[in-house]
Amino acid sequence: MHASPDFKPQSRLAGIRYKKPAVTIRRATTADASTVANMGRRLLPAAHQGALPPADLNLYVQKSFTLAYVAKELQHAKVNFWLAEIGREAAGMVKMEPALMPGTGWCENPIELSRLYLESQWIGQGVGSTLMRHALKQAAQAGHDICWLMVWSKNYRAIDFYRRVGFNLADTLHYPVGQSFLPAHIMVCQLSI
Repeated sequence: MHASPDFKPQSRLAGIRYKKPAVTIRRATTADASTVANMGRRLLPAAHQGALPPADLNLYVQKSFTLAYVAKELQHAKVNFWLAEIGREAAGMVKMEPALMPGTGWCENPIELSRLYLESQWIGQGVGSTLMRHALKQAAQAGHDICWLMVWSKNYRAIDFYRRVGFNLADTLHYPVGQSFLPAHIMVCQLSI
């Protein structure tokens, strides 16, 4: 038996729609210091693979993700860490804190998004969008008018994600990390309630 030229085999799974995971977002507390530190130590290097010499990247990770350093950040009233959870497992995190954007004075009350990490199995599953929407809403409700971030200029997947959730490219700079300089884009998002 020969198939006709316009015959296209159908997968038995073609019509199945997958349910997006139920994501809960909560503010991290000092009890979450180990979770936040572990995620940062694992996920920051993965997001910056090839961006910096290993010695500079390792130095940054060792300084920024010690248990004591993260616990101190979590105690700071103006620093907000939000955790995305699937069931009882951490799927992602975001860190935001009030900070001036480099080279500008045009916004009154800016906030910096300085860390957004997702466990790899949740990338593309809506977890990052849910986490980002929550963090931006919280920032707007706290009176911030602009959210800004720096992203490695060759992290194309992250740049595309930030554009999809409302960020625009504002500037490019070289951010010092150890003995190196990371080429980074500054992206901004106008906040409103």
